[in-house]
Amino acid sequence: MDKINFKLKRNLFLLGMVILLFSLSFKIPEINKDLGLKILAINGKEVFKNEDPENYYSFNFRSASSMDVYLGEKVINLKDIKDLKEIISNEQIVLFIRSKDVKRNNNLVEILDDMHLVWHSNKYTLYTNKKGE
Repeated sequence: MDKINFKLKRNLFLLGMVILLFSLSFKIPEINKDLGLKILAINGKEVFKNEDPENYYSFNFRSASSMDVYLGEKVINLKDIKDLKEIISNEQIVLFIRSKDVKRNNNLVEILDDMHLVWHSNKYTLYTNKKGE
């Protein structure tokens, strides 16, 4: 009888833990919105909210393909500073970039000085060169 009670208590405890973890998983985005790319995409869309979207770019961004899903637009990932310089001089863009890349790369900081900081978190930064921002 003791073995049955122990197994029943253990199984109920494990079931309770599974239910708790399942219900908490729905609260994580509310608790820390900086975890995901969704908030970054929302802020990126705000830049061109009343216009047809221009071009969305990211720099050295592994999650660029995931951003496509949140934005509903293609995100072009750049890995070369020269390409970034050329695009900024020729197009109005929204640029998604990791905050640590901004801190580590002085050449990148020089390029970003001419752009407008739209949004920033510990993990991601959003810039645009759109006129009027």
